[in-house]
Amino acid sequence: MKTAFFALALAGALMPSTTRSQTSAPVAVGPGPGWNATSRDDCSTTWESSVLATNSANGAVTPDVHRIVEVATSLNYVDSTGQWRPSMDIIGLGSNGFAAAVQGPHRVYFNPDPTADSAVTIVTKSNRVFQVRVLGVYLYDPVSGQEVLLAAPSPAAVPMLHPPNQVVYSGAFNSDVFQGDLRYTYTKAGIESDVVITRQPKTSPGASGLNPATARLQVRHQWLTPAPPLISQRVAQAGPGPDLIDQQLDFGDLWFPSGRAFAWDGTGPVGTNVPAQITLLGAADQVPVGKEYWQTNNVGILTESVTWSSIAPQLAQLPLMADASRPSRQTELATLKPRSSSRTIQSSVSKRSFQLATAVYRTKGVVLDWIIVSGSGSYTFNTGVTYWLTGSSGYFSGTVTFMPGCILKYAPGASPIMYGAIVCGGTPGSPSILTSQDDTFYGQNISQNSPPRLAGTALWIYYISANITISGMNIRYANVAAEFDVNGGCASATETFANSAVFSCNTGINIYYPNVIIQNSICARVPTPTACLQECCTLTGNFTDVSSATDPNGLCYLSASFPGLHTTQANYGYPPDTMGAVGPNHFVEAVNDEVAVYSKSSGLRLTPETSLETFFSVTVPSGPYAGNYPRSICFDPRIVYDQGSQRWIASAIDDGSHFVLLAVSYASDPWRNGGGTWVPYNWAKYVVPMDPAGGDFDRLGVDGNGIYITCTGADTDNIAALPKSPFLNGTAQTVQDKKFIFSIPGIGYISLLKTFPAVNFDPVGPLDPVWLVGDDNNNGHLYYNYLEWVNGFTQPPVFQLTTWGQLTITPSFLDIRLSFHDLLAPQPSGTVYVQSGSTLAAC
Repeated sequence: MKTAFFALALAGALMPSTTRSQTSAPVAVGPGPGWNATSRDDCSTTWESSVLATNSANGAVTPDVHRIVEVATSLNYVDSTGQWRPSMDIIGLGSNGFAAAVQGPHRVYFNPDPTADSAVTIVTKSNRVFQVRVLGVYLYDPVSGQEVLLAAPSPAAVPMLHPPNQVVYSGAFNSDVFQGDLRYTYTKAGIESDVVITRQPKTSPGASGLNPATARLQVRHQWLTPAPPLISQRVAQAGPGPDLIDQQLDFGDLWFPSGRAFAWDGTGPVGTNVPAQITLLGAADQVPVGKEYWQTNNVGILTESVTWSSIAPQLAQLPLMADASRPSRQTELATLKPRSSSRTIQSSVSKRSFQLATAVYRTKGVVLDWIIVSGSGSYTFNTGVTYWLTGSSGYFSGTVTFMPGCILKYAPGASPIMYGAIVCGGTPGSPSILTSQDDTFYGQNISQNSPPRLAGTALWIYYISANITISGMNIRYANVAAEFDVNGGCASATETFANSAVFSCNTGINIYYPNVIIQNSICARVPTPTACLQECCTLTGNFTDVSSATDPNGLCYLSASFPGLHTTQANYGYPPDTMGAVGPNHFVEAVNDEVAVYSKSSGLRLTPETSLETFFSVTVPSGPYAGNYPRSICFDPRIVYDQGSQRWIASAIDDGSHFVLLAVSYASDPWRNGGGTWVPYNWAKYVVPMDPAGGDFDRLGVDGNGIYITCTGADTDNIAALPKSPFLNGTAQTVQDKKFIFSIPGIGYISLLKTFPAVNFDPVGPLDPVWLVGDDNNNGHLYYNYLEWVNGFTQPPVFQLTTWGQLTITPSFLDIRLSFHDLLAPQPSGTVYVQSGSTLAAC
């Protein structure tokens, strides 16, 4: 037996798997423990997780809410009581002998008699009713118009339910020349009908008087439907003879994608309680299937065709049919009469019942089928929201809008398929993010596998006919970043992929048929940037590969770029003294005289205009430092995100008091709930009295033990060494005036005027050093010393070096400042910039 193919999958992204009805472990209910569903609709569930945070200033306890929106086709349904419920891939047995799938937006009822006109009844979520039955398997020559009926469905077929979501009519086709089964798979997203050919047919086109070069193998179904579908078509396979046409059928809330036939080696669900999945991702060597549909009154005929020459190699590897015990019937040649292929509609009541199978259906064969899916209509992915795309695929039949800063995280293998209009609102500075659910760099954390498990095809533009532009995208960790499948074959529309970035994907863009233009887009660690999968596809432009600009381990690269604060946004002083820090989901910038919080993934500014004075505002109600701070303007802002405590720490100088003002966040989210009250809601503020004679140029350090602030005083630097735990547990006093503030000793006659405490994110113990490096501001030397909390955290730490260590710097800082000595600045791209005097040039 040859290696199996994927079943009737789309002409789409290549996948490494070799099975058709794929199975996967059931998706966990929600993102994990602690997440609760707060709302549902037909294609989304909103999950929330809340952690209580205490305001150390006023003791108020408020929830820190995290939110994820799960998205999948037909994710939920309305039950008989009118309540939203999670959809289930389950078929059950009814008391009337039928099998039924009713835990989803579309309900399906299976008659135990496959020859009945109501063999399969489909009720859509808009309560439209379709009745379907298979008519038979044929050989057909489109040139001569002749056909041969190989087998009609047999009333002796054995109906079996294979839990949880497949029904099989065993022996549904059993003539003297053709044998096979009929299988249906139900999922919340769609329905699949498989004719499983289990033995080599005893006839062939040549033996039946048809032309083997142009003959086709066909399966025909009768559809009783209230209204005909919208039909568009493309060439599925060129001649010989008439091209094999594939029609796209859109019934509104049911839609037929294109398909392929395949050999199947019997692999499938790993157990009787694991749902089989309908997978639209195919392998390159599958056989294309052409669908054609016509309708008279309310009776429709659906024909699925494959060219005999394409499917014959797979059929030849099936077991031979046994010799018939009765004389062989003579097959009859007849002129094709397509609209006479349906029988007179009759009601039928079966006296048989479905039986419950005790084993998984694993009969090997060649499969030819149709698939219908239920589209999700139009959808907008909004700014700042983390979306979780689950299931094997999602189908969007309406307009899909990607807002700047939206974050789409994909379950492994998930591939949203879009066959409507697409609106891209992202920009290079504020892109829409499409990435793996394991990617912790953007949005809410869902899982943390490393390396991240890949999505399927992040953007699957499926058989559209209009020009579409994809722009402002940042696509990461997908098997294929984008795929363009367009109706019309070689004479198709032009699609554009612009102003976007693709990182760590196996393939950048797959192209079937269309003309694709790539503009102003980059990629990194993408082995196959583009792939033309049909001879007539054309490509203009290409990605700029920036992989060489990353670090040797491939960990650092440009992921987002956006402008920070500008003079038009705030009247900050000069120089602006730009400072910024990066946290899990935010970037916080502080300048003279403005503070702003940005979404790290989109670059969107989240906070209103907020001055340093507003941000550091704090009131001391009584005591020697009573009053409102700052007493004048603030300047020299500093900010650090402390990874150990997951808090933000900021400081600035109050020009009126020359004290340092300190701000510490309550949580890792620096602006949660936003609005004009974002500062008091999220930050506690403190006064740190330093040298009132001339406090200037504060510097900020942090480690697991403390917060360290140095400040230039009238004669030398001062340091405040503040134990960190009171700031984390809410017991810190508003005024930090205790014994931890002291002067840094000079070195002989030299005063240290720019001493920097280290920012240390490594785990530390109580006696681990706190390093400081100082500039003598004169002779071009660096001096270093370190503190230890040798007497515990109730006493000041002690310098451990009696004499500061010295490092000689050449050229001296004084030379650099006064003579603009040449400075070399190597860039990741390999370019070296040199500053000579006041000129900056590339060399």
